[in-house]
Amino acid sequence: MKLDEVRKESRKVLDEYFLQRQLDPNARLSSLAVADEVDPHFSIGLSRQDQTDFRLEVRVRPDNGLASDYASELIQKYGSAISVRSIPPIAVPGNPQAHDTVHVQGQTYFTARRRPLTLGASIAHLDGLAGSVGLFVKFDAPELRGRLGVLSNSHVLALAGTAAKGHPVYQPGRPDAATVVHTDEVGKLENFTRIRPTGAQDLDVAVAVLKDRVEIRGNNIIPNGLEGCDHCERPITSTMELEKLPPYAEVCKVGRTTGWTKGRVTAIGVDNLRCTTRNLKRLHVLTTCSKFLGCRRTRRMHSPAREIPEVSFTIR
Repeated sequence: MKLDEVRKESRKVLDEYFLQRQLDPNARLSSLAVADEVDPHFSIGLSRQDQTDFRLEVRVRPDNGLASDYASELIQKYGSAISVRSIPPIAVPGNPQAHDTVHVQGQTYFTARRRPLTLGASIAHLDGLAGSVGLFVKFDAPELRGRLGVLSNSHVLALAGTAAKGHPVYQPGRPDAATVVHTDEVGKLENFTRIRPTGAQDLDVAVAVLKDRVEIRGNNIIPNGLEGCDHCERPITSTMELEKLPPYAEVCKVGRTTGWTKGRVTAIGVDNLRCTTRNLKRLHVLTTCSKFLGCRRTRRMHSPAREIPEVSFTIR
């Protein structure tokens, strides 16, 4: 199928599934519409097969009844134009302890103090726990035009929306820095999304304005000296749209908690795919996912403020 056709069929298939479940087709985790109540058992996206051919990519939970039966019907209907895979529930590790065992020149790389700033390095609000430097950006707004900024998650830089504009952000953040000092400040919070304690949400994102003298290294995401990495120290020279990635493209990422990881892309543009995390204790706010987050339920625990032991978000 052509790209426009497979996108159209993807929306239609998901609409029909929700109608079978007697749910509102708009009540789903989606890149376009997000609602409070979702069905987590059936997800659909697409993948590229060659230069112009795409196919549907369906993901279902193992042995989950109606979703699996519906997927079998789709195989009969679409044949080779669809791929169905059974996947277990997806969970983000709920432990703030960094699993970063990447050592470069004798020190742990992503949890250390990095100057110039690098992607994946530890960063945080003073009253939160550390996450990762996501992207470096350049502001377009008239009052900030040309200034550099750093993009991360709202639950990393903005306490899930309970912080205030102008609050400082630090690199590294706790617990990677046992004591946060003034010279660790790299910028000030500029804008962020507010994460509600219940209901699904589309974005978990925050941006901070970097201080004038903070240097960045934004075209290199992989430090030298990583075992098994044959791309180390190579600069990023271009970008590519997701739809143009070759089939099963190998990709990699860096981050404060997981260090350097790699995998292969099997689907893009996936709607209604839920990911959960449990029992990650934050100093004030418990939320840990990625860019697209929606909270499913809350429960009181032992915390100075509030905690969210389980949250879910969409993966696009």
